[in-house]
Amino acid sequence: IDTVANSFEDAIGEPVKASSNYHSAERDDTSYIVEPDGSLEPDNSTDGGLEFVSPPMPVDEMFSDMDKIVNWANNYGCYTNSSTGLHMNISVSGMSKEKLDFVKLALLMGDEYILENINKLSNYIAWV
Repeated sequence: IDTVANSFEDAIGEPVKASSNYHSAERDDTSYIVEPDGSLEPDNSTDGGLEFVSPPMPVDEMFSDMDKIVNWANNYGCYTNSSTGLHMNISVSGMSKEKLDFVKLALLMGDEYILENINKLSNYIAWV
């Protein structure tokens, strides 16, 4: 993990912390974290799944970093499969629960996700 984290740090030009345990690295507002993720299923038994966690950042910086990350991953020989995913958290300044528009939230998350989580996915009337 240290070798991967060092290579990743060189490629993106940002501080990176390596952690040998899942979610055990101390988070801060400037460092990426590379850590093992046991939920990932490698295509080859000699490979290992790693999770890359970014610090909070503005959208324009995120797009710039994503380009660097994709280039690094392609050059390093990384791959994704059906067990991998991309998760993003988005903060909205001044947002509160009282201001939340649940219709927009449902559209953003997808109607199937909402219906599945309220156990209405198989209910025909919920789809109409």
